[in-house]
Amino acid sequence: MDTTVANKMMRTDFGSQVVRRKIGRRIALARHIASKRGNREVTVESLAAKLKMFPVRLWEIEEGVISVDATELSRIGYALDMPPGWFFGQYDWATCVDDAFLSMSDLILAKTINQMENEAKNAVQQIVMRISR
Repeated sequence: MDTTVANKMMRTDFGSQVVRRKIGRRIALARHIASKRGNREVTVESLAAKLKMFPVRLWEIEEGVISVDATELSRIGYALDMPPGWFFGQYDWATCVDDAFLSMSDLILAKTINQMENEAKNAVQQIVMRISR
């Protein structure tokens, strides 16, 4: 195998590893959000039991050791009440969980607004802008 092919394979493997880690972190974050939302801790063990999978497998997915297919990701999202696109960073509100100034009700409100049609989002934004003046 020539060096060009080997380098390309290494880059592809590194890229997929990065994606696995990012998705795994989002799953862990979604568990954290679900814990706050439900006022009870959603552990790896409890989520794995709900998904009928071994806890070690879920842990490996969260750590980015193994990849998760679309069906599994959809099941995890459904169990945690998160749309599958959330795991790929399509929803900005989710990053707010690290902000100490936001409560869980703020996050739920932001999630709800994010799921609205653009016209409704703009209306809510205008209302907030008027209130904040």
